[in-house]
Amino acid sequence: MRDRLTTLSVVLPVYNVAKWLEKCLDSIFQQTRPADEVIAVDDGSTDNSYEILSRYAKIHPQLKIIQQENQGLSVARNTGMDAVSGDYLIFIDSDDFIDKNMYSIMMNMVTCNKLDMAICNGWFYFENRAPNRLINHIGNSIVMPGKEWLKERLRSKEITHMVWMHIYKTRFIKREKFKFIPGQVHEDVIWTNQALIAAETIQYIDKPLYYYRIRQNRSGADQIRRSIEYVIPCSVTNTNILIDIANNIKQDSELAQLMRWQAVDSGFAVFHLIEKLSNKKSRIEQLNTLWNSNFFRLMWNNSTSINHKRKVIRLTIKKFLRLI
Repeated sequence: MRDRLTTLSVVLPVYNVAKWLEKCLDSIFQQTRPADEVIAVDDGSTDNSYEILSRYAKIHPQLKIIQQENQGLSVARNTGMDAVSGDYLIFIDSDDFIDKNMYSIMMNMVTCNKLDMAICNGWFYFENRAPNRLINHIGNSIVMPGKEWLKERLRSKEITHMVWMHIYKTRFIKREKFKFIPGQVHEDVIWTNQALIAAETIQYIDKPLYYYRIRQNRSGADQIRRSIEYVIPCSVTNTNILIDIANNIKQDSELAQLMRWQAVDSGFAVFHLIEKLSNKKSRIEQLNTLWNSNFFRLMWNNSTSINHKRKVIRLTIKKFLRLI
């Protein structure tokens, strides 16, 4: 029997997901260890998502609905976090669904081991167009400081930044004043690194409990959010912040170096995105913006290997020869 004194809050951002929302809600309310509170943030949906939420709220009193104008996933998550009252906090995206034992397993981990944070595995769910695929390929971990687990993952170059596979002690999140960056794509990257560095105790279980839906079709707003032109500046922001995080790590030189590797690797992804732009003029403009903002120099100064420096040199030559 679960400890009634220990409570779990779920943050559920919702935006135009009527097609998948019922499956998501059913997976939440059919848990073997029910959530004590589900904060659904309707982020200005224009389909019947709100009507579905209202119908479920009549049956499940723990479901609380907050409506706001459309401001994006990060702000919706922040709104939900501000409203939670549970001892522990977990996220779910409203087009995904979860294993019926997810909350039982995750709550057992954090309460028994007094964790700030726990992480599970998950599935890429292709809607039966292809077999499900595991997200992580790593083994269980012992209880350890978050920065030690982060170092292990960065050493092996195997790290995923997906907050919906995490559970957190709410007091830990509020103490550190963590927030998602409004308007940012790949908003999980900075959040995950900051959380792992700050967490005194974390544990990973290699059990796939989350189903991340790989959708065939996305809404107009979501397509814009995922367009290359939109993602490029967001990726630049992530690279800059990761470097700032590395600069602020004073007592762990290995972690600082690994964070620089992660930042530069993230920076190379920016150039891969630029190469995908079909219009050469747009590619040149993007590269000029990076050059004028000293992004090339930042990449060079933070490269942690000869291979990274060679890549920066090649990119610099390509930029001036207009080969990208």
